[in-house]
Amino acid sequence: MLTAILRDVYEHGFAVIPDFLDTREVDDLRQECDSLVEAAEGHEWSAGEDQHQWIVRRGCIFPTIHPVNEPFLPTSLEAFAAMRTIWPCTLKACQILLSTKMLNLVVSLLGKGACLFNDQYIVKSPHCGAASAFPWHCDDAWLPSEDREDKAYLSVWIALDDMTEESGTLVVQPMRRMCDTSHNQHPSAMPPEVITVPAGTVVVMASSLAHCSLPNKGSRMRRAYMPQFSADPMCDKSGVPLALAVPVCTQT
Repeated sequence: MLTAILRDVYEHGFAVIPDFLDTREVDDLRQECDSLVEAAEGHEWSAGEDQHQWIVRRGCIFPTIHPVNEPFLPTSLEAFAAMRTIWPCTLKACQILLSTKMLNLVVSLLGKGACLFNDQYIVKSPHCGAASAFPWHCDDAWLPSEDREDKAYLSVWIALDDMTEESGTLVVQPMRRMCDTSHNQHPSAMPPEVITVPAGTVVVMASSLAHCSLPNKGSRMRRAYMPQFSADPMCDKSGVPLALAVPVCTQT
């Protein structure tokens, strides 16, 4: 299975893994997600604004550890786990993130030097319309063009609710790697693909994959959990981490 996932990510820029999480694990992540939203809401509440409007204004993204608010980011798995289990984060969710199946997936795709780069939830409130849509983009667009190949990373997008077009699911632009006459491989675009999947499904996306997400026009919350991993620590030219740089396995 891991071989097929690696092939799909390399050839098309993404891979879909059904039933990656069971019902209990999905519930544990939902509970943490709701706690993060509640905590952020209590900190930044605007008078007269209901929760759904607030989530849209907030931008839908809720990091578990925010570099702006944490001047001393953890640099080891143990230190990260200690910080990652402080309320509103939970021990159960941290255990899922650092579970054997998650780390096996990440290491198989990125190697034993893999690092956790980002850890966040993406929430879309019901009936919030166009404001909750994410336009077409690549996750690595914020990097200087000369750094994108060297600093390639993966997003592990996990559906915590059933994802449909109505609820605001992902749409990806699959890549097709072609060989020219010199046997150099390069990507070419394929038709967009709407990702309609049940809760518990994982979509692994390369940072160079073009994708967007639709607005939530449905009557229920749309929640996804998306940790991101890099092959090596993501640092600037002076060696300072750009975000989290937590090794996910012990080197021997």
